[in-house]
Amino acid sequence: MFLCELPETTFVVNCGWEPNDLVYTDNPKGDDPNEDGDNMEGLNAIDWGLVDFILISNYENMGLLPWISEYTSFQGDIFVTEPTKSYGKCLVEERILLSSLWSGHENAMPQIPSTSKVGGLSQSHTEIMKPPYTLHDVTQCFEKISDVRYNQVIKPLMTVSIHAQSSGYCIGSANWVVDYKGEKIAFISASSFAEQLHPQELDKSVVKNSSIVVVSDLDTRTDTSDTSKSFYWLGKIASNIVNTVKQKANTIVVSRPLGLVNDLLQMTAEMIRHRALVSPQYLFISPIASKTMQLGNIMGEWLNRSKQDALYIPEYPFIERELRLDNSLRYLKSVADLSITPLSPEPCVAFMSMRGKR
Repeated sequence: MFLCELPETTFVVNCGWEPNDLVYTDNPKGDDPNEDGDNMEGLNAIDWGLVDFILISNYENMGLLPWISEYTSFQGDIFVTEPTKSYGKCLVEERILLSSLWSGHENAMPQIPSTSKVGGLSQSHTEIMKPPYTLHDVTQCFEKISDVRYNQVIKPLMTVSIHAQSSGYCIGSANWVVDYKGEKIAFISASSFAEQLHPQELDKSVVKNSSIVVVSDLDTRTDTSDTSKSFYWLGKIASNIVNTVKQKANTIVVSRPLGLVNDLLQMTAEMIRHRALVSPQYLFISPIASKTMQLGNIMGEWLNRSKQDALYIPEYPFIERELRLDNSLRYLKSVADLSITPLSPEPCVAFMSMRGKR
């Protein structure tokens, strides 16, 4: 999260949240998630009534938005792209739904001990998972969000104009440009140069003529000179899945039901067809998967050039629909649904949400 204060405006860029942001602290303040931890103390110290607007780069940076919108004095505007709004709402809802599922199995879970290494961490798994807002708060919050298109210029204030440019990271992901009295400030969040994957390609002009460039979410482990690396590793994973299917064994892939998993599913299905193998039973186990995996098929303008061209054939940009219609792909809300769902006798490839894998 960036809190930016200029002479005539104050704004925030991104507001992501992970459970340990609230509970991993050397100075525990109590059981209330709104009071627990140094990070929340910092958030409470902000005068949210002075914040004019919030910019969100991608769906991974929206975790605290409902709390800011519904539990602080913030009355400003919130700007995101349409896909970021749709996917982001699903992700924050999933966090709440899965925390409820965990609470129902609390006695079966190991408790996390409190040690000097993690300070006052003594909360249960459920408390760590539980967001500081409700599903009703999420609905109220997202009704206040303004959708924007790439390169659409918005003037939240007389002296400020903003626009979003594609970051290439995921569908609808954006790098933001804020123009304050002719001075251009570029906010570079998670971005990708890879052109073989499904999101719209990175708009490299975002830093052109910028007075200030603010960068976050850098992955220093990645060799950015090799833009095909992500595609290569996805291919390796898909190849391993196919080899497992060939041996009549099952595969579990721990992943959120959105983003690169679309490319992974496509690669896997195409490899299986190329090798003339019988299609496995694909499962997505998550309370939001049925929605997030189908959203991509109606987000054509936010995809890369090759995916957009396929729309004129006409052809659906992702293989999800084809697999779903021939019953090769099924959606389950939780692992418990496996006991009541009739499945194919063929090997299974299960994609399970990271927060729901237990």
